[in-house]
Amino acid sequence: MYKDEIIDPGEPIVADKDMKFAQYKDGPDATIVSFNFSFPYAWKLGLELEKTGKRPAVFNVNYMTPIDWSPILESAKKTKKMVVIDDSKSENLSCFSLLAEARALSLKKDILIKRRMNDDWLNPVSDAMEIDYEKIVREFIS
Repeated sequence: MYKDEIIDPGEPIVADKDMKFAQYKDGPDATIVSFNFSFPYAWKLGLELEKTGKRPAVFNVNYMTPIDWSPILESAKKTKKMVVIDDSKSENLSCFSLLAEARALSLKKDILIKRRMNDDWLNPVSDAMEIDYEKIVREFIS
């Protein structure tokens, strides 16, 4: 990791006692949730939204289910827009549980960004994810 890749989001605004999740930004315009090691992508998306004047809530989940999604769902209920980023190298993602509950809230927009798995099990999958931040920002501000 290079010095310019280090992210210091500061202390969490909200965190459960077991640090299963933490909230680093609170805003009324979008809810961004990262799973596994995808927090840098969520943080960058939050910064990109802020450049347009939008204020997102940013959460990081560090735990497998079961988990109490209440704080994240409250944010999604308020913002009506959710982006979930999960870089897990599995087809059985914890974020599916969150998305199922969030979609019951009648969100105006939800986007799932997950790692693309290949069919060749003998070759490793890259750790880097490619995210089109501009496209996501356009979708959220329109």
